[in-house]
Amino acid sequence: MKQLIQNSRTGELKVMNVPDPQCNDNGVLVKTLHSVISTGTERLSTQTAKASLIGKAKLRPDLVEKVYNHYKKHGFINTYNLVKDRLGAPMPLGYSCSGYIIEVGCNVNGYKVGDLVACGGGGYALHSDINFVPQNLITKVHSGISSHSAAYTTLGSIAMQGVRQANISLGGTVVVIGLGLVGQLTGQILKASGCKVIGIDISDFALNFAPKKECWSIDHGFNANEDGLIEKILDATRGYGADSIIITASSPNNKPLLLAGDIIRDRGVLVIVGGVELNIPRSPFYDKEVEIKFSRSYGPGRYDKNYEEKGIDYPIGYVRWTENRNMQSFLDLVSASSINPKALSSKVFPIEKADEAFNLVLNPSENFMGIIIEYDKKIENNDSTNYYNESLNFNDTPNIKNDIKVAFIGLGNFAQTYIMPYVKKRKNIKLVNVCNTRGMTANHMMKKYGFLECSTSSQNIFKSKNINTVFITSRHDSHSNYIINAIQNNKNIYVEKPIAINRNQLNEIQKNLDNGFNSIFHVGYNRRFSSISLKIKDILKNRIRPLSIIYRINADFLPNDHWLQDKKTGGGRIIGEICHFIDYILFITNSKVVNHKTMTIINNDSNFNKRDNLHINLSLEDGSVATIIYCIDGSNSLSKEYIEISGDKKSIVIDDFKKLTLYKNGKKTSSTNKTSEKGYKNQINQFLDAIKFKNKQLIETDKIIHGMDVTLAIDEQLNI
Repeated sequence: MKQLIQNSRTGELKVMNVPDPQCNDNGVLVKTLHSVISTGTERLSTQTAKASLIGKAKLRPDLVEKVYNHYKKHGFINTYNLVKDRLGAPMPLGYSCSGYIIEVGCNVNGYKVGDLVACGGGGYALHSDINFVPQNLITKVHSGISSHSAAYTTLGSIAMQGVRQANISLGGTVVVIGLGLVGQLTGQILKASGCKVIGIDISDFALNFAPKKECWSIDHGFNANEDGLIEKILDATRGYGADSIIITASSPNNKPLLLAGDIIRDRGVLVIVGGVELNIPRSPFYDKEVEIKFSRSYGPGRYDKNYEEKGIDYPIGYVRWTENRNMQSFLDLVSASSINPKALSSKVFPIEKADEAFNLVLNPSENFMGIIIEYDKKIENNDSTNYYNESLNFNDTPNIKNDIKVAFIGLGNFAQTYIMPYVKKRKNIKLVNVCNTRGMTANHMMKKYGFLECSTSSQNIFKSKNINTVFITSRHDSHSNYIINAIQNNKNIYVEKPIAINRNQLNEIQKNLDNGFNSIFHVGYNRRFSSISLKIKDILKNRIRPLSIIYRINADFLPNDHWLQDKKTGGGRIIGEICHFIDYILFITNSKVVNHKTMTIINNDSNFNKRDNLHINLSLEDGSVATIIYCIDGSNSLSKEYIEISGDKKSIVIDDFKKLTLYKNGKKTSSTNKTSEKGYKNQINQFLDAIKFKNKQLIETDKIIHGMDVTLAIDEQLNI
């Protein structure tokens, strides 16, 4: 498919061929017919991308702070590589479009293939031939409304939410400051609601565009720089001032706010929609007791992952106007001919020339209002197979002769930092296919690392005779399904923890492993492979008595809406992270857990998940006892991991896999690495060697299953 993509480092815009997105359970695939360029938001995004590093820092000081905090914790090299990767990554553009549904997810009700829908959402309603859009970010388009008009729906819902925040009343006077696309749509909605509308802008073109018969957006228009502006507006409001003011302009200073304070009436309502400098003086806002409100994009539900990504709606009795219901309401007005968004369009470009459209936005050679991107309108038999390709192959790939032929499913920051560098350095490795749910990302990774192919469908990997090894580094909920597919197709498997997030998944993996699987199956329990861990195993190899182990993890705080905390996606931190530390206990003791007990730290702060602060006590078959202390409320100046092992008149202390101290026979000996070394390199090399030399499993499969079984049991105990 064709998609408009921006380089986040240089700002370069290209229309590229990339694999089409996959349809997941909570949304639909849409064949795009029209999309709208949001000249304000997308111009700023492109200008930011084109800026120098110093320019980017000035535009986004919030990101500078994040980079600095990452540097303090992870050091210069790690931070430099992270920033370099982020700045080199492609960035999609667009958030308002329309098109026909070509595939419907299994959890979506009320929609069918062939429905014309309006779509919204950054990252979803893109300037792209085909888009995956979650169900709460689509709405059906009424019969008689063109896809051209429907493409404005997201921008219209932004305007709609601003109007709702303004507490308008029939016959009231509303001033709209800023007559770009959102301002024009705001004026049209206000006029349809029976309001008197006064528009203010610095552009005479925008002011003259607004009163056109087909736009109906303002009754009076004034240039913000003209003389006597305040007096003219007061005169137009019979001396009262505006009942409400909606600021839809973007401004680097607070001039729109200062103007609003001068022209608003006593106890009026000021709504801020656009990006303006929020330096609000006490007077006149205090003197007039002005109610100042912010309008959050499309409306309630925006930025709520449960609403936008999972399709969980708010009950209408409690939240009348969600972002989806704002989209519906906007289309109702279009259907009734109360507003006319199509009249805002000045230019239409085919998708093949979308970069030219953006160049016009960035370097205007003529006046314009709305810019529409148009796509191929053909739709045949409502059959999704007519539209999309799941893979993209730029090279011939017959009869690859390398020993190890690799595919990656998911290639995020972790895999790029801790796995890919060591895979790339090996000889006799062929990188064949990289799979990601977003075609743009898959295409970028293919070119960045030299894969022969990229894909959005894992089936292209499992069925390929040119692939014998699969790295699974996707989100946790997908691991078990990919593992089972790889087992059934006899691929060597490297999977990041955890292998499963519930017992049914684990049982299915066990069943498939027991069905004659004879390739390498490895889980990314890297700490087993660190140099310090190998030394410890040597120290303890002749022990005759049980061990006492304390493993303390000083973990980062994660908010409750983080994907890892989601039981259905990440599994929670016990399953997603603590499985790693349980495995390490099994590794050190070479034994199995026979009993366990977990205690959580009681915290009345609702921001803290009770499963994130806990002590786990483990009793092992050989008589050893271990305690895992997992805490998210400690100081970030303390090292992340501390392990103390005692037994056979020896004591061993590990500090963050950087320093090893042995206490034995009254002596203390220490060794220190330059950095924390947690075994990533050694693990990858041993995994690839096991494939090349057809060695045995690096971790016995029964121990992998046992460790996951214990982890699930601990998690289940807390469900009681």
